[in-house]
Amino acid sequence: MKNFFMALFTFCIIPTTYANDAVKSYCKSVSFSKDDSIYNEIAKFKADMANAKEVAAVADEALSNLIAKKSPVVTSWIKRRKLDVNDPVNVARQWRLYYVDNIVLSSGTFSERPKVIQKLVDSEMSEVFSNLYTKEKKSLLKKSFDIAKRDAINVLKLLIGKDEAFKEIKERIEKISIFTPEKVIGTKVEKAPRDFLEWGFAYDPNSNQINVGLDGLNFAYPKYQASLVSLMAHEIAHSFDSCRFSGFYKNKNPFTSIQSCLRNTSSVGAKKRDDSQLAFLVQNNIIKKEVAQNLLANPTCNRSLYPLPGKQRDQLDEIFADWFSAEVVALSGIDLKNLRSELCLEKDLSKGSSYISNEKRLAGIYLTQPTIAKKTSGFLGLLGGKDTGFKYCSN
Repeated sequence: MKNFFMALFTFCIIPTTYANDAVKSYCKSVSFSKDDSIYNEIAKFKADMANAKEVAAVADEALSNLIAKKSPVVTSWIKRRKLDVNDPVNVARQWRLYYVDNIVLSSGTFSERPKVIQKLVDSEMSEVFSNLYTKEKKSLLKKSFDIAKRDAINVLKLLIGKDEAFKEIKERIEKISIFTPEKVIGTKVEKAPRDFLEWGFAYDPNSNQINVGLDGLNFAYPKYQASLVSLMAHEIAHSFDSCRFSGFYKNKNPFTSIQSCLRNTSSVGAKKRDDSQLAFLVQNNIIKKEVAQNLLANPTCNRSLYPLPGKQRDQLDEIFADWFSAEVVALSGIDLKNLRSELCLEKDLSKGSSYISNEKRLAGIYLTQPTIAKKTSGFLGLLGGKDTGFKYCSN
């Protein structure tokens, strides 16, 4: 019974407690459900890896060494998971799964693993990729990406005209491609294997690609194409967001007025990055002076470990990417059925997150965009004419 309710919570739309009337009305009229076959495949892969003799031997040795040294790391790990130390078989089983997740598949450590384990991961993950990235899904991903890319350029043309900034951004967008993994060794996957198992879509500025992780396959169905185009456009926007603009482009950022509006509390009120601890981190040699200077020169940029956990990360670029994706979808003319319906699921955000709440994303960005509002309210009757209560930001 416990597993049944866990599955229900994870994979089905649940009535939200959203306060915004327009959002409540919209969410009653759309649907979203995750594809549990994706997570079953991932769980099987991790279990098979944990039980493989090559991994089990290394994991068990690491656990034995930590226990022998009475390491507080393993003691804390056992306590957090409320494991029974008198059941060593279960402790070992859970440790192997932990070892696979946090050591074998973790970012930056794959190349340090024994070659036999690297080859095993490559073989097993390649099979997972082959099973889940089907020909039909890859075709829909590519089709949706092509729409997003085409209309991203069209939106730019309408918003900023054919000036030098437009030409620069257009040139970069035209070179963006999508990356769907096929194997691990010899590809970008080996830098962070777990990311591709857990993430959806992520813009990679180094390769100028949109990485499509397994979570993104939840949208690889015709009924979610509007969301898929939106998600692709969101990632395209990260190629010219405020953080990356100074690094990639010579011209002045043409979206400063939009970004200023998105900061305003009459819109969604994007919060600024908290730099209150930066001087302390530099003084204690936790962050190099040159890094700090770069951060101060780029106040909307967040790094993986900065700001520190619990401190406010800058929210502007995620909000701007949402805003731009709404403009692209509105222009595209595609069926808006189930547009960003996954945002109807409430999501717990960590303190200081770079994201605003799902409710605010829907109300303040997507349902405030005039064309989207007209189509969902006027033609489909989903909003019932309800005002979202947020200002629409436009050039």
